[in-house]
Amino acid sequence: MTNHLPSIIVAFLSPFRILFHLEKSFSKMILLFVGGVLCRSGRTVCGILRTLGMKGETAFANYHHLLSRSKVDMLKGVKILMEMLLPLSGTSVVLVVDEHLERRRGAKIKAKATYRDPVASSRGWLVKCTGLKWVVLAMLVKFPWTTRSFALPFFCVLRTPENYPKNIKREARSGTKLLCQMLCVIRHWFPHLSITLVG
Repeated sequence: MTNHLPSIIVAFLSPFRILFHLEKSFSKMILLFVGGVLCRSGRTVCGILRTLGMKGETAFANYHHLLSRSKVDMLKGVKILMEMLLPLSGTSVVLVVDEHLERRRGAKIKAKATYRDPVASSRGWLVKCTGLKWVVLAMLVKFPWTTRSFALPFFCVLRTPENYPKNIKREARSGTKLLCQMLCVIRHWFPHLSITLVG
């Protein structure tokens, strides 16, 4: 299936090949990426395979296992993605930080908590919802065809609640502490990079 994909997509994703131990896993990742871009409905694995015309795929569980069982060094992937974005931003980099609330429920989702919904809430109306809170770091990039800057997310960390099992023996980290750790990692990778942070 990957042989029929445009070569520009395979070339664009080829730097991420080192994250996967097997070539089959990398091929599945490419298919999930392309299907996620083309999928109009809910971007589930089944919806992505249906968009790619793989509705009758018998081994569809292997695509689920790619997301749940494969061991991928995500920090290495973040570094690769940032190295791909740096030529677009120049010598001075503007980073934008924000928190994203992902609505999720279920007994198997351990890191969920109840947070204030920033979209549905207002100054006089409070709406709460259950889900996962992510600290997202994006890079402002200007493309040649427009004068507008685009914030491209490349680094996200899950903010766990206080009752999370791993936080029993340690203090729950706030969004500011997680951001400081993310910036320390970036500074370790690129010690001479000029960074401007907007939050």
